[in-house]
Amino acid sequence: MSLQRLERERLSLTVQKAIKDYILESALKPGDSIPTEKQLEEELGISRAAIRESLKSLEALGIIGVKPGVGRFLRSFDFATILDNLSFSIELNPKNFANVLELRKVLESTFLRRSIALYTEDDIAQLHALLDTISSRVREDGCEFELIRLHTEFHLLLYRHLDNQLLTDLIKIFATIQRTVWVTFDHVTRDRDEFIRVHRSILQAIEQRDADLAEQRMLEHFREVSDWSRRLQDETLAVDSTIERR
Repeated sequence: MSLQRLERERLSLTVQKAIKDYILESALKPGDSIPTEKQLEEELGISRAAIRESLKSLEALGIIGVKPGVGRFLRSFDFATILDNLSFSIELNPKNFANVLELRKVLESTFLRRSIALYTEDDIAQLHALLDTISSRVREDGCEFELIRLHTEFHLLLYRHLDNQLLTDLIKIFATIQRTVWVTFDHVTRDRDEFIRVHRSILQAIEQRDADLAEQRMLEHFREVSDWSRRLQDETLAVDSTIERR
């Protein structure tokens, strides 16, 4: 049964690639109609069932759209259609989570430097108010899910003036992955007082318009989850090593 499932998956990927190649070779443009299942079956020499399954997969990825009563068409390129599936496409294991975390650290510390001169007094007031709300939730022993949501709002507000939708979408994806980590690996913020302190220290650096200090404190802000991620990887490697010795 496992071998049959594997072969079916490979066939689906092969058919998807064939359809993508057909789209490129035919120079189809966004909005152009996709050939019918029958036409693709004749052009590609692949069964109708495999064609249908692959088209549905391409629809799920946002490459192909469907107009009721009209048929399938090529959608325009959109980062959102890729990112909508990203958090579900990443196999969540300790190594992949560490890679995602490293990417986030580089992105946020870099973009924080670019934003340092753009903050208005109103921005700073909103950031203070949001941190006050987070502090209140911490005192009330609010759940981790609520903390992640408010934490994401804080980070989105940091980059509001950059007008970079891709960065905004990625931060939301990071939040989704963080929620999954919370559920899968039972990870919670250990020291919530320290969590508040490091975010206030970022805001203090912003108020001082000190890009170097802001970048440094942003990296410090990731220290707790980075340490946890390393411990998780070490534990996983130790378990794998024990299994191999057996």
